[in-house]
Amino acid sequence: VRSATSIVRVRYAETDKMGVVYHANYLVWFEIGRTDLLRTIGWTYRQMESAGISLPVIEAHCEYRKPARYDDELEVTTRGELLSPTRVGFNYELRWLNGG
Repeated sequence: VRSATSIVRVRYAETDKMGVVYHANYLVWFEIGRTDLLRTIGWTYRQMESAGISLPVIEAHCEYRKPARYDDELEVTTRGELLSPTRVGFNYELRWLNGG
């Protein structure tokens, strides 16, 4: 199991009228984490595509325990694991850097 940490700051455009992060934006941050994890092992999506390798997301699940808000600074920890010769699993954990 490999892991990487990414830092994101909630932008105003990522929040909704209630002042909290719109739920789909968490998946965007998970993509940032996944991309950063791949970079730590020497791959980029561009290199993978050039090599004929694709990495589609075929399932996603997210539990929302506490809302993030504008200007929160968040740490995304991404863990990747080879499940089979053709499948990779990713797990993500989001934490507030300032204690939230």
